Amino acid sequence: MKRDGLMTIAGAFLDAALPLQILMGLLVLSMVFAVVTAVVKVRQRDLSGGSSLVAALRWAAPLAGVAGAAYTGFFSFARISADQIVPVVAIAPGMAEAALSLVLGLISGVTAIVATAVINAHIDRRVLGA
Repeated sequence: MKRDGLMTIAGAFLDAALPLQILMGLLVLSMVFAVVTAVVKVRQRDLSGGSSLVAALRWAAPLAGVAGAAYTGFFSFARISADQIVPVVAIAPGMAEAALSLVLGLISGVTAIVATAVINAHIDRRVLGA
C-alpha cells in the first residue's frame, strides 16, 4: 500500500509472499511472547517454565529475520536477472519487504534479550532473597 508515493509498513507486509508474511507474523508473536512471559514470571511466585524459550528467541529471532531478508533478496534478484533491465520502482517493494523482515527479527531479538534480563533479575532476587 502506498500513501503519497511512499511504501508503508502495512504495504510491505501485504505485498510480501506468503512464507515471508508467516515469518513476519511469527516474529511479531515472538515479541509478544517474550514480553508476556517476562510479565508473568515477575508477577508469579513459581520460577519454572518459559525462560529457556525466551532465551532461545534471543538467537533465533535475528537469524529468522536475516533468513527472511535473504529469501526476499534472492527472489528479487532472480526477477531482476530474468528481466535484465528493471527500474528501481520495481525493486523497491522487494527491498522494503527484506528490510522489514530484518528489522522485525532484530527488534524481536532485542525484546527477547530484555525479557531474559528481566526474568533472570527476578530469579536472582527470589533465589538470593535480595
